[in-house]
Amino acid sequence: MANPAVLAQSAAPRLRLGELLVRDGKLTPRDLDQALAAQREMGDLLGRVLVRLGLLSEIDVAQVLAGQLAVPLVLATEFPETAIEVPGLSPDYLIGHAVLPLRSADGQLHVAMTAPQDAFLTKALQLATGLVINPALALESELNIALARLYGQPEAGEDAADGDADEFFEGSLGGDSEFVEHLKDLASEAPVIRLVNQLIGRVIDLRASDIHLEPFEDGLHVRYRVDGVLQEAEVIPGQFSAAVSSRIKLLAHLNIAERRMP
Repeated sequence: MANPAVLAQSAAPRLRLGELLVRDGKLTPRDLDQALAAQREMGDLLGRVLVRLGLLSEIDVAQVLAGQLAVPLVLATEFPETAIEVPGLSPDYLIGHAVLPLRSADGQLHVAMTAPQDAFLTKALQLATGLVINPALALESELNIALARLYGQPEAGEDAADGDADEFFEGSLGGDSEFVEHLKDLASEAPVIRLVNQLIGRVIDLRASDIHLEPFEDGLHVRYRVDGVLQEAEVIPGQFSAAVSSRIKLLAHLNIAERRMP
């Protein structure tokens, strides 16, 4: 005969993310109410809302969410160093749906996702690949940077343009409104907006006083100043440098066509 206590436990409804965060002492009931009200306005996942409001760090939300969903939490140190090509999944699809292949073996595909609870996406991946999908949770900021690094496609002629960047901006296109609109379009793409928002969110999480974006040959090096000390962070791939810089300039109401000044 089945144990009544076990039956009662299995029949009990699963706690929601907000309730788990309150139970674990990471969030107060008042803060949860505030976040739920903001979620109704923003129409986004609760975890993202909590991070944007500065109520919790991304890692705090992810740890509890991974436990709720019973999936592993994968950090950037566990991401593959080179892109894993999976037949049926194009780079555009992976970036657009925030899915990072981790490894494929024995008819199974392990992937990192920002929303492993998305049953529709998991089913779509299975149909596209013919493989059993094993989802894991990843931090959105780390996942987007990894996807850009591994699967981002540089624009045609980008390498040649880099060498003549100063001449390009000093020439006739420097003040051309069409070129400025092109920069605005780049800065307004969803992946770029998410990336910049996550950089700013990380500043809040770390309680950093400022953020440094420094251009190098391999991309934009990000550093945060915490307690007066600059800390090395991620590297934004080079093909996104112009878009990220333009996005920040737009937010600061600066001239995005100006290259000689910040």
